[in-house]
Amino acid sequence: MNKKGFTLVELLAVIAVMAVLVITIAPNIIESFKNTKKQNFISETREVCRSATNTYLRESIMSYEKKLYNNIETNPENTLELQGRKEYKYAVYVNTDGEVIGILTYDGTNAIFIVNPNGIEPNTIDENDFYSVNAKTMNIEQAKNLLQVGR
Repeated sequence: MNKKGFTLVELLAVIAVMAVLVITIAPNIIESFKNTKKQNFISETREVCRSATNTYLRESIMSYEKKLYNNIETNPENTLELQGRKEYKYAVYVNTDGEVIGILTYDGTNAIFIVNPNGIEPNTIDENDFYSVNAKTMNIEQAKNLLQVGR
């Protein structure tokens, strides 16, 4: 007899093996995706920190004063030229020495908040500073309250 197909038992066995593979692999893929997103957010925060310092140093030729850079307000005066995502929000205080002393960054679900009166080095920003939040309602007044070190 000439068979030209698979039996129902063979098809069910293949489907069962594929289901087991998907169940064991899917959590690893999801976790890898979350870690990649977290690392990208940390990298963007480091870039905000570097950009704030560089912008301050360029602008400080005229005067030395503490400065808040942010894109949280509706019409912010002091924004940074960044290449990252547009929904990414930040508030960064820079002291008169050009050091970042307070930084708050968020994208609606993730945030990094650091205050250090001695200065924040971009390379020191890591996973310990990262946390998940519901920051969709964050505004400039809340950011200023969190970053009181700049006053």
